[in-house]
Parts: sequence; C-alpha cells; structure tokens
Amino acid sequence: MVDKIFGTDFTNSTDPLSTWTTSINDGSVLKDVALGDLHKALQVPAKYITSASVPTVNDDTADGYKIGDIWITTGGQAFIAGSVAAAAANWIPIPEFTDYQISVTVTSNNITVAIKDRNGNNPTSTSPLRVKIGSTVRAITGTLSVTKNAGTNWFNSGAAETATLEMDYFVYLGYNATDGVVIGFARIENGLAYSDFNTTSTNERYCAISTITNAAATDPYQVFGRFAATLSATAAFNWSVPTFTSINLIHREVHDTRWMNWTPTFTGFSANPTDNLSRFKFANGSFKWIHMSATNGTSNATTFTFTIPFTPKNVTNDNRQTVIAFVDNGAGSTSFGRVTYSNATGNVATCRTNAGSGAWTAGSTGKRVANMTPAECEY
Repeated sequence: MVDKIFGTDFTNSTDPLSTWTTSINDGSVLKDVALGDLHKALQVPAKYITSASVPTVNDDTADGYKIGDIWITTGGQAFIAGSVAAAAANWIPIPEFTDYQISVTVTSNNITVAIKDRNGNNPTSTSPLRVKIGSTVRAITGTLSVTKNAGTNWFNSGAAETATLEMDYFVYLGYNATDGVVIGFARIENGLAYSDFNTTSTNERYCAISTITNAAATDPYQVFGRFAATLSATAAFNWSVPTFTSINLIHREVHDTRWMNWTPTFTGFSANPTDNLSRFKFANGSFKWIHMSATNGTSNATTFTFTIPFTPKNVTNDNRQTVIAFVDNGAGSTSFGRVTYSNATGNVATCRTNAGSGAWTAGSTGKRVANMTPAECEY
C-alpha cells in the first residue's frame, strides 16, 4: 500500500515530477520510488495525435500531452513523446512501422492483391500504415489494392512452361509524388525502381501496379511480401490461389521463391522424354534451374533443345552453359556434354554431346538429359 507521498506543488502540475517520491510498504520495509516513474507505469493509455506538422519542444504537458503519446504527421512521419516537460518536450522519431498484412483474393477468376493493417483492416487517415520505400517512410492513408482480371496472359505465366502450375509472386510498394504510394505484384524479386519492370502486361518482367498514370523511371519500389497463385492456360487465363499458409503467403520483405516446377517444350524428338524433373527458383537477382529426365525419348534429329521458364538477362559477352550427363542412341555417356543458354536464344536451352557442338543420333530410341549441374544466371 502507499503510505506517504512527499512533494510540493501538487495542484498546478499535470504530471508528477520526477523528484517526487512515494514510500511503498511491501510488508517488511518502506521503499522510496520516484513518483514520476510510478505514474508512467500507471498512467492511462497513450493517445495518437495526427497533424500536418511535426511536434516541437512546446508541445508539452501544458497541452495535455503525456510520455508515450504518439504523434503522426500527414506526411507519414511518427514520433513518441519521451518527455513532455514545459517548453522542453522531447518527441523521439519512430523509424518505421511494418505491422501489415498482405491480402490476396480471387473472385470470378480475377485476382486482387491488397495491403492491410495487422488486424486485416484497410488503412485510414486516422490510422495510417507507415512503410519505408527506398530511403523514406511513407504513409498509406486509405484502401490500397490492385486487381488483374482473367483473360490475359499476365507475366507470361500462362505460357506452356508455367500455365496451370503454382508460381510465386512478389508484392511491391512504390511511390511517386503525384500518385503517392502504389501497390503491385510481379514474378521478379529484384525491382528497386519503376524502370526495372517491363510495361508489357504479358512480359515475364511485368509488374501489375495499381496506378502508373504518373509513373517515372526513378520511382522507388520495395518488396513487401510474397504469395502463390496459378494462372490457367489460353484462352481463359483464369486466376486461382491455394489455401494460404505461412509458407506460400509471406507478410514481410523476402527475396527468394520456393523451388517451383515448369514444363519444358522439347525439339529433336518424335516422342519426348518423360518422367521429367524440371525445377527453378529466383533468389537475390539470380535465376536457378535444373532439368533431367528419367525415361528416354525417341530422337528424330541431330539436335536437342528444351525451353526454360524465364529468359536470362542480356549481359554483354554472356553465353551460359552447364555440364550434363546424357543418354544418346540408347547408351549412357562416358564423358560430359553441355547445355548452353543465353538472352540471345530467349528461353531455349541447347544440349550438346560434348564440350563443343557435339550432335545427337537421329532416329535413335534413347535420348535424354540424365543429370545436370544446376544452372544459374542473372535474369
């Protein structure tokens, strides 16, 4: 219980002074505690102030402010009151808020991606969501979402390689002075500016952005999450999403996908190889992939190509290759062949039976890539 309070000038002070003390009897001894500290622990919950301007030293106890109050400007800055002493208030900047959720829904085969607060509600002017885009903290003060309807081969995800297969998409927030904060989603994870995206909706580097009316090349963009979705094949191109878990819906900055499947298109065969393992992922600006077949195909040419799920980046003098073990004319290789791929050949990889331009046996009943060293390139 509180036995005594020592101090003066109780009437004219809004908050107890740090020099006041109280003696608390815990049953054995009297303990002196700074009353200001006790008050901080027992005071009413902090209030939130919205203002066009930042707080000053004069926004103090005389104005009814308390330690712990939160001040948020309409420009997106936030401060917490560390002291409200008369004419000497100390409002401490809060670096950023990141307590948000990514919402992904499909209605009538159309997909909508939105950002919500931690309770799943839309941000408002009185309860804004604050996020850091590039080097600046921005405020989201209203509903922010983007919808892409069925019927378009968005991101080329409806191509033969990836149609009907679950893909990972990255959620972006961007900013320009006219449109404010915008939201988008893309297959790629390494966009930092609007110029990093392709503006053609069927391009694999496209970003589906809520508003691009005033977009400029240097507008900053930042990844804020990742989700899984599937786009069906032509001509419906319908969207669908799985039951979301902590694995296929991520509410934070992330720069890699899961390992995903793709379906290669082969040339050089009258009957394609089967029992294929074709897997790929994106991670920190790299495109990684691997392909092999467990069952031979039937050859009808001296050449052998297959498609990969993304086009490598155009890099000067770049002609990528990786090592393969293979079967040709029904016999397993005793030396290594190679697979070459580059931006110049698009998403087509070419297989060789040696380190040069080794040809395959036409008309054979056994031909396949049996194993390969995983490939990696910029994208």
